Amino acid sequence: MQQARDIIQNDTELERIDKNYKGNAYFEFAGKTRSEMTFSFPALEKVLWTLKEGELSDVIRIPQENLPGKVYDEQFYVIIKVDKRENAGVGSYEEFIKNEIKNYEIILY
Repeated sequence: MQQARDIIQNDTELERIDKNYKGNAYFEFAGKTRSEMTFSFPALEKVLWTLKEGELSDVIRIPQENLPGKVYDEQFYVIIKVDKRENAGVGSYEEFIKNEIKNYEIILY
C-alpha cells in the first residue's frame, strides 16, 4: 500500500485531475466507529465495515456522477485495507459477553 502511495504521489500528471493528489494517495484512519462517517461515499463505508481484519478490498471505482458538486472527465479508484479492528474501551465481543454475564444471576425454580 505504501509503495502504491509513493507511485501516486510522484506522478505529477495527476495534478490535472486532482489538485490534492499527493494527499489523496494514502490515508490511515484510527479510532473510527460505525456511527462516524470515514468516507463521504456510502459505497466505501459499506466496504470498510464489511471487511474483516487483515482483508484488502477489490479496486472500488467511483464514477464521476457520484462526486457531489464536482465534474471530472475521469473517475477515481479506491482500495481499502483493514489492518486491525479495535473496540474502543470495550475489548472483544467475547470479553464483553463474559463481563456482562457476571452482572446477571439465573435462578431456576
